[in-house]
Amino acid sequence: MLPATWEQHKGKSLEDFLNSADLLHVKLEGEARGLLWSSYADQQRIVVDTSDGLAFDTAFSAVRYAIGASGVVLADIDMFAPEIAAGNLVMPFDAVAADGYGYYLKLHAEDLSDPAIYLFREWIIRHFAQNDTAEADHKAQMVAKA
Repeated sequence: MLPATWEQHKGKSLEDFLNSADLLHVKLEGEARGLLWSSYADQQRIVVDTSDGLAFDTAFSAVRYAIGASGVVLADIDMFAPEIAAGNLVMPFDAVAADGYGYYLKLHAEDLSDPAIYLFREWIIRHFAQNDTAEADHKAQMVAKA
């Protein structure tokens, strides 16, 4: 969202903000288009019309659109930390919610004999162990263009 647009929304509640914003959806195969936004609204105990807005195949595409144009997207704050730190994305509300989805490294026990796989697995464990355990659950956070 453009800074001037955010200025127009300052002071609104989360519910009023989302109902007046362009929601960007990330498609989940076999799921309803507004599932993530509906789940988010339920967790925040607010009512949001999730029927409108553009839909994207990936969170990356939705975030790129938010940065290049406008709109509000739910995205993993760890995945897009550099964009948030650079000010390309803003989190206008401290309303983080667990989305119930995650990332998994699936392999066979014998795969750990490969040094590259072993080192990659160890790096992942160390990287996410640095984060607070509660944050290790993949969370979604509303982000919008700065």
